[in-house]
Amino acid sequence: MNLENVRYMFSIDGKTRRFRVCLILGEDEDNYIGHWISGFGDMKQRFPKEKTRPFTEEEIKNYQSQSYCKSKKIPFPLPITNGGKIKLKK
Repeated sequence: MNLENVRYMFSIDGKTRRFRVCLILGEDEDNYIGHWISGFGDMKQRFPKEKTRPFTEEEIKNYQSQSYCKSKKIPFPLPITNGGKIKLKK
């Protein structure tokens, strides 16, 4: 997997009909492949490209100021930069 192409995006959740944050790990012709960052679910879900969008600049600033927690573990910020790319530690 090429980490330079990993990014966060919004996709419409089929159950709630709302945009949720997903982690995109790859893509094929019609879909992005990844998983939701919250809740339970399969790891390699397909997110249709026409129902998935990148973050806006305002959303990036908003999400950079928040923290998330999974399974009662230590909260972590979303390491997001412009365009939804993941900020990799060097």
